[in-house]
Amino acid sequence: MRIQAKLAAGLSIVLAASADAAAGPADFRASEPVVIEGYDGHAMEPFLSRDGALLFFNNRNQPKDETDLHVAERIDDRRFRYLGPLDGANSEDLDGVPSMDRAGRFYFVSPRAYGETRNTLWTGEFSDGALTNVQPLRGDVSRDKPFWLNIDAEISADGETLYFVENRWRIFGGGVKSANIFAARRDETGAFIRLPNVSDLFKEINTEKLEFAPSVTEDELTLYFTRVDKKALRRSVDEGFGLFVSTRPSIAEPFGPPERIEAVRGYVEGPTVSPDACAIYFHQRVDEVFEIRRAERADCDPGRR
Repeated sequence: MRIQAKLAAGLSIVLAASADAAAGPADFRASEPVVIEGYDGHAMEPFLSRDGALLFFNNRNQPKDETDLHVAERIDDRRFRYLGPLDGANSEDLDGVPSMDRAGRFYFVSPRAYGETRNTLWTGEFSDGALTNVQPLRGDVSRDKPFWLNIDAEISADGETLYFVENRWRIFGGGVKSANIFAARRDETGAFIRLPNVSDLFKEINTEKLEFAPSVTEDELTLYFTRVDKKALRRSVDEGFGLFVSTRPSIAEPFGPPERIEAVRGYVEGPTVSPDACAIYFHQRVDEVFEIRRAERADCDPGRR
């Protein structure tokens, strides 16, 4: 019996190792809620600082709400302590979708001057818990046309590449007509200029559906994003919303065909990847409240906390 037990245990180890070895970029464990101690409102659009010490997010982005940026400090992988609204960032308009590079250069979305400039992307310097030197993003990311705007952006860890979303809104009837992901590179003046081969880089990502909320790993070889199929959404939320992942062999090459993360279902949006690339954080509507959740990759150690 002892021999049989040892054989069974050995077989279990082999099978587990084989399962991990076969796990692909879209294989995740079931998600778990993230607790923000001291905060009890809606939490959306999470972003983890590059060292994982801070969680930035915004409250619900509905017209009747005053959408602001907030910050919390890490206790462990699934618990954070609320520090309050992000000083220096918020205006009377919507302020959200935070992102930051390793040097503390902070980026976010705000339509505070859209009527005059057609710009919705802003940048500032984060230090000592506050944002300073807030100014519009420079470059050609904005099309500078009515009914075109940018609602999502994430800066790469090195601060050199901005992954952004370009949206076109319907002139009549409202609503988003298109949403696609592109990228721009910082030039010597600090402005962001669209990459000349940007359409090719995202040819497998952008479709007639809505693609938005990009997030990249530190090496920029893995891209997470949200895709919404408006036709499927008429049937069910599970069919309409999805988080997807795509990889590429080098930053000079296009991202490959994306895969849906099947372990994450429901009204889900806004993924951000952990510094060790072993987990994603995202927001999900649960009982009419948006909360932040965390899902681990199947090939990472579930014992880490």
